[in-house]
Amino acid sequence: VEIRAYIELTATPEQQEELRTQIENTPNVESVTFLSKDEGLDQLIDSLNEAGSAFESIREENPLNDAFIVRAASPQLTESISQQIDEMPYVESTNYGQDFVERLFAFTDLARTIGVILIVGMMFTAMFLIANTIKITIIARKREIQIMKLVG
Repeated sequence: VEIRAYIELTATPEQQEELRTQIENTPNVESVTFLSKDEGLDQLIDSLNEAGSAFESIREENPLNDAFIVRAASPQLTESISQQIDEMPYVESTNYGQDFVERLFAFTDLARTIGVILIVGMMFTAMFLIANTIKITIIARKREIQIMKLVG
């Protein structure tokens, strides 16, 4: 999961480098990549395909911020890392797709719960089938069992 830390427009290159060092020294950060506002605009235009050509006119006065793309060591730590980065100087805001991450975790919890319920259901079904198979076998061999009792 990626965290985008948007840098304030007033930050100098030295301040950006200082911020990068702070982010890299944050626990559980796997990697930090710089994304300039021009690269960000190019990515936006590419992602919108044909509709992206409408953004070509704003290339001169690009409204986007420079950003750092931060990868967390574990998806569960994304929120806490995002909060730590958000409190750092020169960071305007952070975004890690909070809604998507929350929905993803909710879906995995639901899938885990359904899996447990299915496994328990299959175990009861297997026990029921084994018990019924034994009963049917005993009923089918009832005559043989009676003869064996008489023979001794």
